[in-house]
Amino acid sequence: MVIFCFLVLERDLSTLFRFFSWPWVLMVVTIDFGWYLTAYQRGGVDFWHKQIIYENIDRYFGAAAFHTHKNTFSQAIWLMTQLFPW
Repeated sequence: MVIFCFLVLERDLSTLFRFFSWPWVLMVVTIDFGWYLTAYQRGGVDFWHKQIIYENIDRYFGAAAFHTHKNTFSQAIWLMTQLFPW
């Protein structure tokens, strides 16, 4: 993410394509799919509802028991504090 932001600021997004690798994309998708498939086999529909629907989709859109402020600024702050590596 840091590299992407730097390249955007430098207006040099073409450099980003040098980092792209189909084998890496395939590996990440395989690992992620394998993890979710295994978790779904063990947890079934309960896993799907809790992990995918409740904790990911509902949390981001402000539904369910998660109390969020629905404005762009608070979502940007959340993204910066939760997803960046600091």
